[in-house]
Parts: sequence; structure tokens; C-alpha cells
Amino acid sequence: MGTCGWERHEVGWLGGCALSGRPSFIRRSRAVKFIDSFDHTMDGKGRVVLPSKYRDDFRGGAFLVSKGRYLAVYTPDDWKAYCDLLEERCLAGQVDRAWVGEVYAWTSEVLPDAQGRIVVNPVLREAVSLATALRIKGHGNHLGIYARDDAPAEPGLPSMTDMAAHLSKMGL
Repeated sequence: MGTCGWERHEVGWLGGCALSGRPSFIRRSRAVKFIDSFDHTMDGKGRVVLPSKYRDDFRGGAFLVSKGRYLAVYTPDDWKAYCDLLEERCLAGQVDRAWVGEVYAWTSEVLPDAQGRIVVNPVLREAVSLATALRIKGHGNHLGIYARDDAPAEPGLPSMTDMAAHLSKMGL
């Protein structure tokens, strides 16, 4: 695992710590593209409108992945990079093969419609307890879809002030 100290997932998220201990968006020489937070709703058919500023990024499709408390929305390229890292860590013995299978089992490929809506299948909706009111948050290399009342902060994360101080000490 990387060395960030507040990494949340067994396989990390690509915008977090990679095997090298550096953020992988630097390792992959690309800028963070998903930032900000947006309040949205899900309609009765399970459709969610992607934030307008990011719709072009998902024109070629998206991958929805359960991350426990939220659904991650990856572009096809970022999903491939995530899978490559996941498989790399599995081969290195850092992630159990059964976990890899579970990640794939809790993943759905979707194609946004002309209005930028994606359909969240009922299994994934239930897995992360999504209701009508949603918050979509940027996570660097992916978007996170949260039930709005779950979105304010990840449990166990330090305050934003503490995180900023820690990152500042690292020169970030």
C-alpha cells in the first residue's frame, strides 16, 4: 500500500496512493480532472444526470463501482487503470484474488443517454443505500455518487484543516 496514511480502500483509489507512495495521477502524468461537489437527484427509473461540466468525459461510457458508502463513476480509461493497479496488487500478494472478484461483481458498465443520464442498477443502488437526493463529489480520477445525507465526510478521515496541514508538510 501507499504511504498517505488516510488511504481508505484495500486497493487504494488511483487518485490516492499507488505502490510507489506517490499519487498515481502524478505517476500517470495526468492532472486531476474530477473536483467539486454537486447536489443532484435520482429519478424513479434510477437515472442520475452527470454534472454538465463532466459529461464529455463520459460520452464513451462509464463504469459504476460500489465503494461501500458510495458509487464510483470511472471513465473507461480510468477504469482500465484502476483494474490494472488492482491486478498488479493482486499479483504482488497485496490484494486477495477473492476481493478482486468482488470488485468486478459490484461493477456495472453504463452508457449515458443524450441528456447525460446514467442508469444505476437496483443492486448497486441498494448496495450503497442511494435514495432520491444525491451528492456527486469529485475524487480526482473518478466521481463519487453518495446519498446526500452520507456525503459530508468519510468516517475516520481527519478534518479538512488537519488534512491541509498534513498535505502542506508534504509540500502539497
